[in-house]
Amino acid sequence: MTITPATITRLLKEQHNTCANCWKSIPPYHVHHAVYTRDKRIKGLDDIENLQLLCPDCHSNHGYLSSWFGRCMAWTKKIDAGYDMDKWEKSLPMLIHDQFIYLGKKSETEKQS
Repeated sequence: MTITPATITRLLKEQHNTCANCWKSIPPYHVHHAVYTRDKRIKGLDDIENLQLLCPDCHSNHGYLSSWFGRCMAWTKKIDAGYDMDKWEKSLPMLIHDQFIYLGKKSETEKQS
């Protein structure tokens, strides 16, 4: 699957035309596979749930963003943006799935359940 112009437009809007890491104004930008690294053999890794836009500086130095904590941060941002990350991850044809945690604040209704 390829990353479409519509996906880029949606990411720019969601990220308010800023880098997902340093909040510097973009473009220019690089597409970063935020939760799972890019693998052309696995369908779904180019889905918007797995993508964020970074400025060139952050993308060239993204080592910590690829750590488990960095990927949990990306997971959290996507949930906060309204994505059903559990459903997306379960749709991936992978034998091993990481266990990501939500790092944000839970709402009062989530705390009661």
